[in-house]
Amino acid sequence: MAIYYVSCALLFAYGLMTRAAFPSARQADKRIVYAVFGLWFLLLALRHPAMGLDLGYEAQRGYLVSFQALNEFPLEMVRDVAGIRPYETGYVIFNILLGKIWDNRQFLLAVCAALSVLPIGWTLAKESCDGGLTAAGYMALPCSLLGFSALRQAVALGFLMLALCCVLRRKPLLFVLLVVLAAQFHKASYLFLVAYPVYHVPVNYRWRLVSLALLPLLYVLRRPLYMFAVSHVYSMYNIPDNNGSINLLILYVLLYLFCTVFQYGERSGAENGEDARRVNGLMNLFYGAVFCQVFAGVHNVAARMGYPFTLALPLLLPLVVSRIRDARTRQLIRSLLLLFFAGFALLAIWRMGWARAWDYRFFWQSPPQFG
Repeated sequence: MAIYYVSCALLFAYGLMTRAAFPSARQADKRIVYAVFGLWFLLLALRHPAMGLDLGYEAQRGYLVSFQALNEFPLEMVRDVAGIRPYETGYVIFNILLGKIWDNRQFLLAVCAALSVLPIGWTLAKESCDGGLTAAGYMALPCSLLGFSALRQAVALGFLMLALCCVLRRKPLLFVLLVVLAAQFHKASYLFLVAYPVYHVPVNYRWRLVSLALLPLLYVLRRPLYMFAVSHVYSMYNIPDNNGSINLLILYVLLYLFCTVFQYGERSGAENGEDARRVNGLMNLFYGAVFCQVFAGVHNVAARMGYPFTLALPLLLPLVVSRIRDARTRQLIRSLLLLFFAGFALLAIWRMGWARAWDYRFFWQSPPQFG
């Protein structure tokens, strides 16, 4: 964990120096985001292959074994390979092409790190109004750790973040193409197609409260509703794992409630400017993450399906905070959120067993020992 503490300290110092060096807050914000995501890319690219449960280091199956095996197949046999491996055809082709360039597992990790981290960093730097809070908010999300283990979904999220940028910029055709591309790595990405119409639905304060009141009912009925859904859509996950996930749901609900109170309480919901429309759209998308998280305790696949919608949160929170009228209140809430997200991110690294991220080792060091 030491490397993460040092990284946080360095980034905090860099943020202070950047704010002092650049009179334009926008310039400083972009550099802070680039620094955070550049460092995160390096940590993922240079990590030891033993970090990440699904990588299958020294195991009979996993992403590393598949990468080595797929290198032995010519491109014309892609259809046969896709039928054998439990991976999407796009990911199979990606592995084969990558192997033709360099048959090295560290190269696979580095390329996946680039595809999963850099598009997200670029989009957040471009679209955020507060780089520090945005970067901290993203690092506190569980999806930030996907790059350690779930390579396919991590790469897919990189493309989906670009798709979210297309939603914000009203580019529907490019949005659809990027979602389809993401689905070639992780087919659950098709669910994100609803993001474009959902983003543009205007929702007033009353309906925000109704959406919050609906959550307890959904939680009580989560198991039968989940079983009904998977029996018609995703039958391969029809056996619940009953993981009892609840903490993240509570956090999401509190953040959604926070955005509701400060968005409509401060501005009375009367504004029709671009910022108000963006807050409304991002809240709609984040509610999708809250909705999916309700069912996460029945099966973890529900949480994974909600990850793309959590990408709205790092852009949403800074907008809501920036619209608070009282300067002291605004600065206090921003500071508290920064501290909370930093602590939550470190806690997630320590507790997420599937990521195996807490005992960080570079690839040239001896492998970490996980119990």
